[in-house]
Amino acid sequence: MGVRKYRRGILLAIKGAGFISNKLLNSNMTLDFAYTLYLILASTPEIPKDQIKRFVQKWFVLSTLTSRYTASPESQMHRDMQSIEEKGFLNFFAEIEASALSESFWRVTLPQNLETSSVNSPGFRAFLAAQVYCHSDSLFMNGMEVRDLLLIAGDIHHIFPRAYLKKQGIDNRARYNQVANYIYLDTQVNKAIGDQAPCEYFGKVIQQCETKAPVLGNVVDTELLKRNLDENCIPQAIHQMDFTNYEEFLSQRRYLMAAKMEEYYRSL
Repeated sequence: MGVRKYRRGILLAIKGAGFISNKLLNSNMTLDFAYTLYLILASTPEIPKDQIKRFVQKWFVLSTLTSRYTASPESQMHRDMQSIEEKGFLNFFAEIEASALSESFWRVTLPQNLETSSVNSPGFRAFLAAQVYCHSDSLFMNGMEVRDLLLIAGDIHHIFPRAYLKKQGIDNRARYNQVANYIYLDTQVNKAIGDQAPCEYFGKVIQQCETKAPVLGNVVDTELLKRNLDENCIPQAIHQMDFTNYEEFLSQRRYLMAAKMEEYYRSL
């Protein structure tokens, strides 16, 4: 009974942090250590019972973002457990958090880590978890969350459509498949976008906010559109962008994605 209770507790903690699908888990070792940590904290008198979930969530996200248990995971886990035993968890956690998640990590390292085409990258998976945790609506859809698309009927698509970029000579797969160009979209929204430039299809959405006649998604309010762009970490000037702004867009969105993950982490 005790084992089942603890397993249920750790699963609730991880899902509660936004990691609701196996698609978002990049390391079994990270999950294993989260379970071990849960057991340690549950038997540590100095940790209030109602704070265990929070600390496990924060450690899981920290470990995911920094790929702590990717290289030589057993050795790292052993060192961490030894440090917890010697210093106590609270001192250990404060020390690692300060060194691993410094301001330069959020401002420089994490945006650099997002310069990848791998959907399995820790940063991209943590970003999706942040969207789930924050109940972010999917792009152009009021009332349909990223959570819904992850669990039911969504797929990853390109903000700057792949076909559009290839037509403009950006045909390097590693460039058009950057994770900063990825977004979970409703299938019908993606079909409506087709191979249009962002300045074209975002322009249509801005227009439908004026006419109140939806042609792409169901967002028909300017303030709602601004919020929708923010929760998907898309620059507000996207309606002015075409292929000549692609690299600038990627850079801006990486920074916005990193900022969202920092806000998410601090809110846990």
